[in-house]
Amino acid sequence: FDISLDFYSLDHVDTQLGGSFAYRYHWQQNHIAVGYNKRYLQSSFVTDRFDSEETAFSSFTRLIDLGRNKTLSPEIILARTRESDFLSRRVTQRASFGLNYRRYSLRETNFWQETRLGFRLSKIDVEDFDNHWGKRASLMQTMRLGRNYRAFFRTNYARLSTSSLESGVLKGGGHESAGDQIDFTFYGLRFGDLFGHEIWTTRLQLSANLFRPYSAGGGMIPFYLKEVDLVLGVDAAYSDFAFVPGAGDFGRGRFYTNRLLTSQHAGLSFNATLFYNVPTIMDFLYVRVMEPGTQSVVNQEWIFTLQAPLF
Repeated sequence: FDISLDFYSLDHVDTQLGGSFAYRYHWQQNHIAVGYNKRYLQSSFVTDRFDSEETAFSSFTRLIDLGRNKTLSPEIILARTRESDFLSRRVTQRASFGLNYRRYSLRETNFWQETRLGFRLSKIDVEDFDNHWGKRASLMQTMRLGRNYRAFFRTNYARLSTSSLESGVLKGGGHESAGDQIDFTFYGLRFGDLFGHEIWTTRLQLSANLFRPYSAGGGMIPFYLKEVDLVLGVDAAYSDFAFVPGAGDFGRGRFYTNRLLTSQHAGLSFNATLFYNVPTIMDFLYVRVMEPGTQSVVNQEWIFTLQAPLF
């Protein structure tokens, strides 16, 4: 079982309660999951209310062992989503077929540590709007550059076949934190600042280990700190529409269409264990977003991310 409860506050104007529930059953090489989640989102250009997204889903995945540390996982996903945002209110039913490939190394000394490649094709039916198809692809690669140095690369692409934003839209920006999964992450923008029928994001990140304290803290919250890394990276994104806070006249923000955006980040990453068996990664990062064309810095901020899946 996975259960989470999330509290959303909008500058004392609005408060909402969301969360998620998922049940997963594993039998031999088969994996079945059913779940429900509800979340509220706020972009940088709609500040007086939340966008909402409510989804019920079920999935079936088959794990196929290809030998030599390689696996192939076909999957079928059925989902029903009720969305409300600045574009429209819509109810969507989605049937998807996906194929995921993974290759991993059993030796920590190997240069290529892990490769993940995924494809997904979806038939999307929208009540009172145009039905359409969706497709997406993803690639993730981790590399070991030396005893204390690693590289991480990830890219995601998706496209919808509809010509109307009201019938369906892809969104990106923001970062994953506390189990909130985002496919099209981009440091320096909020989720929803990137949107359209086509979206692409990529990240290249280098890390250098500073020290391995292997220290433990007891008390009410057992905490075991394993590694502290210096992190440097760059993000790039392309979408039909993008809103960049701090750009434009008087720094009020500006919309861009079909432009390549970039941001840079640097900071510290803490690899730890909570409650004796919960892997936890905490990042403290300084981020700056570059204006398309001039490459001048238009937005700067400090962000904190927490990834701690509870099983």
